[in-house]
Amino acid sequence: MKLTEEHEQFRSSVRRLVDEEINPFIDEWEAAGIFPAHELFAKLGSIGALGLEYDAQFGGGDADHGFTFVLAEELGRCDAAGVPMAIAVQTSMATPALARYGAAREMARRRRTLDRLHQLRHGGRRAALRQEDLL
Repeated sequence: MKLTEEHEQFRSSVRRLVDEEINPFIDEWEAAGIFPAHELFAKLGSIGALGLEYDAQFGGGDADHGFTFVLAEELGRCDAAGVPMAIAVQTSMATPALARYGAAREMARRRRTLDRLHQLRHGGRRAALRQEDLL
């Protein structure tokens, strides 16, 4: 696989995040027995590191697999294994399952809800939202 300039720019962003937002705090987090997942995942999202290969209509990055490879390489530079492991669980286990099994179901649910709301607002007959339209 040949990496492009865009891959290398992404690499720089991930490396900067590891060097500035993760590694300097590893000892502090371990001593306190914490992992600030909410803050760290927000930072990962801000550099486009979450949902890399997934459809943009569901919030993904429409990126090729090279970006996932670059992310894994740079996370390997973390000074503790637990942090990149937590990130990998999200990016390589949870997100693929949601993309495969959740996205279509969620979109179908939203379409049903929007169709029912459209009927309520514009239809000639009264239509009520049903419980299954909201689940």
